[in-house]
Amino acid sequence: MNAYRNIDRTKVQFDFLVFNKEPAHFDDEIRGLGGRIFYAPPWRRDAFGYKKAVKKILVENPEIKIVHAHDPFGGAFAFKVAGKRIFKIAHSHNTDYVRSRKGFKKFVIEYLLERFTRIADFRLACSENAGKYIHGKNKFKVVNNGVDVKKLEFNRNVRDKVRKELGLGDDLTIIDVARFVGQKNHCFLIHIFSELCKLKKNCRLLLVGEGPLEQEIKSKVSDLGVGDRVLFLGARDDIPQLLSAGDVFCMPSLYEGLGIVLIEAQASGLCCLTSTGVPSAAAVTDLVEFVDLQQGAKAWAEKILQVKLAEDRKKYNDDVIAAGYDAKDTAAYLQGLYLGS
Repeated sequence: MNAYRNIDRTKVQFDFLVFNKEPAHFDDEIRGLGGRIFYAPPWRRDAFGYKKAVKKILVENPEIKIVHAHDPFGGAFAFKVAGKRIFKIAHSHNTDYVRSRKGFKKFVIEYLLERFTRIADFRLACSENAGKYIHGKNKFKVVNNGVDVKKLEFNRNVRDKVRKELGLGDDLTIIDVARFVGQKNHCFLIHIFSELCKLKKNCRLLLVGEGPLEQEIKSKVSDLGVGDRVLFLGARDDIPQLLSAGDVFCMPSLYEGLGIVLIEAQASGLCCLTSTGVPSAAAVTDLVEFVDLQQGAKAWAEKILQVKLAEDRKKYNDDVIAAGYDAKDTAAYLQGLYLGS
């Protein structure tokens, strides 16, 4: 979406393929920018139906010249039916798809990953680690997942307003922005926060996002007796404002291709504690500290209390731009790739 908002839409237009017919967060914005939203059944449930739907979309809409796939499994199936007319871009965003897989499921996933990169006409990755994981020895280009950096700049007035609205007072406020899925390790985050509450009375946790494990995490919060200090904020349009309101960004992911929200947190001048499952390339400022998950929740809580909050949060916005993570630069690169394909 960051690329779509910043690209020249008189030259390049985006359409989106989704797996859910229910209204979703960006639908209105996409249509407002001139994009279309197509539906196909999830490949996991109906691979034949998925391929049939993709083929029908491409046949009925010959103006579509490129398939840019960010899901390697759906991408592998889509590339297979796209034919030579379509320019196929395989984009790697992650570093682990087989962690909990065994036997036949592991074999299928590894087969689809190999086919995804082999059939592609061009290969991209959000980091070196993500590129090597999926593309292997095949040539690929790292393109930064650009963010709207200036919108993320710390704002003191916004911070005071949001903290008042959320009733945060002077509490030390931890924030995480992530879908509620296993990879993001929310369960461990809740244990970290529970340990933090034993060490410090005045602290709060903001959880931004939605996902299939949300109810499970809410139950964990209740079981650990910290429900009055945790706010589930759902999917939001005001991420920059919420980041300004936070004090420490905590991201204990099991693995990440890059961790784009970590870039956003740094653009807001937030001190960040993240797992070693996140590539070191995501630390584009001195705000990030990497902590091994094996150290345990208590050690993470103690590190949060040791964090020295940045005195001048605004200056880090320029550091993120200098590191090449401005969405305008990403959009310009992609536009050149699309028009030259």
